[in-house]
Amino acid sequence: MRIEDFNIFGYEETKLLLNSYLSKRQKIDPQFSVRKWSKDLGHNSHSLLSLQLKGKRKIKIQHIDRFASSMSLTEFETRYFKGLTLLEKAQNREEKEYQLCKLLENVPHRLIKTKKYRQFSLISNWLNMAIMALSELKEFQINEQSVFKKLGHRASVLEIQESLSLLQKESLLKKDGENFIPIYEALVTDNDVLDIGIRKYHKEASLLAKEAVDSQGLNQREFQSFCLSISKEKIPIAKELVRKFRDDFCQLVGGSGEDIYKMNIQLFQLSRSAEEKDSSAAREFAHGMPLTEDV
Repeated sequence: MRIEDFNIFGYEETKLLLNSYLSKRQKIDPQFSVRKWSKDLGHNSHSLLSLQLKGKRKIKIQHIDRFASSMSLTEFETRYFKGLTLLEKAQNREEKEYQLCKLLENVPHRLIKTKKYRQFSLISNWLNMAIMALSELKEFQINEQSVFKKLGHRASVLEIQESLSLLQKESLLKKDGENFIPIYEALVTDNDVLDIGIRKYHKEASLLAKEAVDSQGLNQREFQSFCLSISKEKIPIAKELVRKFRDDFCQLVGGSGEDIYKMNIQLFQLSRSAEEKDSSAAREFAHGMPLTEDV
């Protein structure tokens, strides 16, 4: 049975989603119970559904279609339900990142109602950040065609329309006739899911830099790469210097330009520490993998 005021895209946990549907369904049909729902789902007992409603048993993927049928979910709603289920089953951070990305890639952003997932979609997409930077250009009018031309066709008009709609929805841009104008001061991220979004953003930024090596001349880019030895106690100092450089750089040369540029600053450990080597060796031994000497 479909409940029109039940918005599946407003839930971030399957347990809350199911309990909310049950509550709304019982208001319409007081005779509808956990036993009745279990029978509709094809279960011999109501115990499994009871555990799922309490969050003590995860939903199996093969059961999603049964839930979707009993709740009369649309294709997009079913896809979102499956995405949430896979996300909850994720065993580690990398798998969680992958499932969250798939969840948002398969469901149009306009359908996502939860703030957490909307913000993830905002920060994880390089195109959103590029459009915000374009709004600072001199006499540049933000619209689908102008952004399409300025970014050198790196994104489709449809993708740009989606980003503009998202930025408007998040009160970062507003429509002014045929164009958009910025109304934001700063973008602040404040939860763990956004950390995954930031990681996705940095990965995309590295791919754009890889493309620029081959496609842009030396007068359009400046790439530097070097290796050096740093003691662990000086890492906090190194990070602070990088952040200070970023702030000074933006203050001295940023704003009111004719084009936008992407600046990637990357500091990461290249060699493995002794602890990491020991840990890696232990994992290989535990999984029956051959141990090799480090070169």
